[in-house]
Amino acid sequence: MRAPPDHRYTVLVVPERGKGEVRQRVVSLRHAQAATAAIALVLAALTGAAGIAVWAVPRALERERVGAENAALLVQLDEVAGRVAKVETLVTRVAGVDDQLRDAARAGLLPGGGPLTDEDAALFEAWLDARDTPVSPERLPGSPVDRARALTDRTGDLELEVDALLTLLPGLEDHVQRLNDRHAAMPDRWPLSGTLTSGFGWRRFPFGGQRSFHRGIDIGVPSGTPIVATAAGVVTRSDGNAARGRTVVIDHGSGIVTRYGHCSLLVVAPGDEVAAGDIIAYSGNSGLSTGPHLHYDLIIDGEPVDALDHLP
Repeated sequence: MRAPPDHRYTVLVVPERGKGEVRQRVVSLRHAQAATAAIALVLAALTGAAGIAVWAVPRALERERVGAENAALLVQLDEVAGRVAKVETLVTRVAGVDDQLRDAARAGLLPGGGPLTDEDAALFEAWLDARDTPVSPERLPGSPVDRARALTDRTGDLELEVDALLTLLPGLEDHVQRLNDRHAAMPDRWPLSGTLTSGFGWRRFPFGGQRSFHRGIDIGVPSGTPIVATAAGVVTRSDGNAARGRTVVIDHGSGIVTRYGHCSLLVVAPGDEVAAGDIIAYSGNSGLSTGPHLHYDLIIDGEPVDALDHLP
């Protein structure tokens, strides 16, 4: 079968204003059709690329915006994590102090403030039993970004309260430490074994019969009975006077002092460190006394107290 004839065309290229050489080109119809098809393909490709760009560019910009927002959110969450760690540290310290205060209250070391109302007594008992009601955290509404921002704002308010607590906490911890130190220093044993012949408080003075306040307790024992320190401490006095006779005074720290009077023999000197149970003297009848015994004083913060309240 014969191919259709390929028509040819002559194209003249004429320079502007007749200047220059006139050129001619012979173009076949087949070549012209191929060139036209190629140009159409190029235009279609360009049009498609433009459409893809119109669709993809906004999405790329959206991804970039979301990425930047996520990066900012991570920074906020790191900041919140640091603040939460600070709060957790405070909560741990407060919980420790609270536990120590409960122990001190159970041991009767907290200073009294008068009788409690029924409501206050119930609250106090609940506190001692650690029957606190846990508080559930409130869930914040909104997107993760909104919740993170709201949490950041709430953490800022909480941080102000934490800073206020931090100014009070050292004093509270010091107070609890003093209570613990006093509890550890408190004498918890008898200085010797004998018969209680006179208690703490008002009584008739053996010499003269008038009423007087007895600032310690008297324990009747034979002369020469070993007397031991009722708690660890430092000897501050070891001498004699007309009233108490030969006497030993021990400073136990935390404002606690014990005094042992009417001894026959002293075996410690001022400055000696003694442990609970160490022999410090022997009982006797020195000074103003009606018979062999030990006069034992317990002094707290400069005031005499009833030693029987602190002895087993």
